Amino acid sequence: MRRNLFIRYILSLIMLAMILPFASSDAICAKVNKKAVIVPPYWEEARTGYIFTGDSRIRRLNLTIGMDELCDTWVVCKSGMGYNWFIKEGLPQINRIMEKEDYIDEWIIISGWGVNDLWNIDTYINKYDSLIKTKWKKCRLYLMSVNPVNGNMTGKYRSIPYFNNKLKKFTEGRKRKNIYYADTYSAMKKKGFATIDGLHYTEETNRFIYKSINNILNDNYKISYKSCPIAIPKEYTDSLMSGSVFAKIIRFNEEGVYALSYQ
Repeated sequence: MRRNLFIRYILSLIMLAMILPFASSDAICAKVNKKAVIVPPYWEEARTGYIFTGDSRIRRLNLTIGMDELCDTWVVCKSGMGYNWFIKEGLPQINRIMEKEDYIDEWIIISGWGVNDLWNIDTYINKYDSLIKTKWKKCRLYLMSVNPVNGNMTGKYRSIPYFNNKLKKFTEGRKRKNIYYADTYSAMKKKGFATIDGLHYTEETNRFIYKSINNILNDNYKISYKSCPIAIPKEYTDSLMSGSVFAKIIRFNEEGVYALSYQ
């Protein structure tokens, strides 16, 4: 019985390899949702984990995008907080995630702290410098700019450019290649942005921020794809012979839509 199943499985893979090159473009993009069928994972490359950490801006970004529902992605954030919470609560959470999820081969951490305590820039820099030499020495650390404000918040947060300049110089002055400055601030100033209260962004702006982060990761890290269990809507798997599919993620956008390359 098992032998027959194995033979059928091998035959299905052979037939799948013959069919997929002729599949329509509609069949190579799938959005992860609750109705999706989870296809068994097949790992071919190093598996990358992503951790977003920060204050209410990261929390609201997650509410818009749902990063913590994406494959191999975690969010560690707290509204209204800054350096002290990051050290006492956030950092232990991040380290526990990396220790627990030991199937991850490499980690990318996107840190978005600073807007609530801009005066702590030197403290942040010293901590990042220490982490990248110790606990996070095998991680790729992206330090996200503190993004702009508007309206009546402009005066209160006038030191944002100073914070960002120091953060950028810190990343540029390092000999290590595993720490980067994620300049979403400049992208937002160039395109324009909208807020709901001068400080927190609309969903449209949050989607732009997330797209900008992905562009920076792809440009700096030279990511060609990341492997993970693929969730493909059932209408696709039905037409692709019961869903036994080898696939790679090429890229994902702000809506959680994955571009897949079938093998």
